[in-house]
Amino acid sequence: MRYKEGSGKWALESGMIFSKSQDGKADNMVGTITDITRYHHLDEALVRNEEAMRTIFSQSPDGIVVFDHKHEVSLVNEAFCRMTGLARDHLLGLAEAQFDAVMQQLCGSEARYSSTANASSMAEARVAIHVDPKHRRRASDREVVVEIFRPEQRVLLRSLIELEQDRLSRVMYFRDITAATQVERMKSEFLSTAAHELRTPMSIILGYAELLKMRTFDEDAQIRMINSIYDQSQSIVKLLNELLDLARIEARAGKAFNMMKLPIAPIITQIAESFMMPGDARKVTLLPLPSLPELMIDREKIGQALNNCLSNAFKFSGKDSEVSLEAHLENSGGQRAVSIIVRDHGIGMSEQELARVFEKFYRADTSGRTLGTGLGMSLIKEIIEHHGGDVYIASEPGKGTVITLTLPVVENEEMAS
Repeated sequence: MRYKEGSGKWALESGMIFSKSQDGKADNMVGTITDITRYHHLDEALVRNEEAMRTIFSQSPDGIVVFDHKHEVSLVNEAFCRMTGLARDHLLGLAEAQFDAVMQQLCGSEARYSSTANASSMAEARVAIHVDPKHRRRASDREVVVEIFRPEQRVLLRSLIELEQDRLSRVMYFRDITAATQVERMKSEFLSTAAHELRTPMSIILGYAELLKMRTFDEDAQIRMINSIYDQSQSIVKLLNELLDLARIEARAGKAFNMMKLPIAPIITQIAESFMMPGDARKVTLLPLPSLPELMIDREKIGQALNNCLSNAFKFSGKDSEVSLEAHLENSGGQRAVSIIVRDHGIGMSEQELARVFEKFYRADTSGRTLGTGLGMSLIKEIIEHHGGDVYIASEPGKGTVITLTLPVVENEEMAS
């Protein structure tokens, strides 16, 4: 029904005919017109809400499984199927016990899946989610960590909400917390290892300091103890400096770098010459450098990475072993890059050691004869990758190691900015 001014309302017309004329037309009737505009708008809002909820359900990154009043699976979203590898048609209609059995198969024999049927009495309840009181049956949300091994290893956080409705009994949410769990594990291992790496030199320093404080030693013994204290103090300072460098790089995501367009050849030459000081037994063979372009780099950080490469090469090589340094301009798929190569003929690494070389605090030599923090290669990797480059390592036990640092060439000023 529309008014003259253009506005309108929804109306429901109804009527009753009492009598008709000889030609069949109604001549006596009663009718009503009811304004149903409000109800029509409510129906439209309900349709919009249902569409919105359907979109949220289907697009949610969390897995959702809904049980009906018979405690059978009635709804499953795509996210749950992706994270578990289970087909929706296989899940729909499963009773709770059957669903638990399917999930247990994903968990494997080493991990037990917590039954949903007994969830209400389990001590897993931690957080209560507020649900409309007329739909709530029991204090509602329980969280359980579920580790599945198929189709791939994942750690899921399962939340359970129990409802009291005509059509729904329970809703389960599965959130993939695999990445967060790995970060927490790595952080715990990192802190534990860092504490261990600091404790060892501190114990040596404290032990020798107590000996020197408690009694008098001859001059040679004192010199040995003082030298040991000095060496261990140096290792602590180096460890702390490298930890701070890594923390700054990771926390600021590259913003700690002072990037400038600079020629790379003089930097390579300067680092090589720093290992050729008079009285220093270490010698670097610097192969003739070709014409190299300017690079967008942080001079200090690149120098630090290259210095670490050379230090490692000498550390794991024999006293008279040769260490060489060279650089080339490469062109791959139209992308130019400078490759800086450090080559030694030292003890080398096995495939297992090579696979772990970038792990923080990992050291191939566990004998303790080779000093180091185990952070050098991690720091090199962080620096080079923040320059947009890569680190490649080739090694073989007894035949030495080759470390290649690649740095991309910035072709124009616009890319550099």
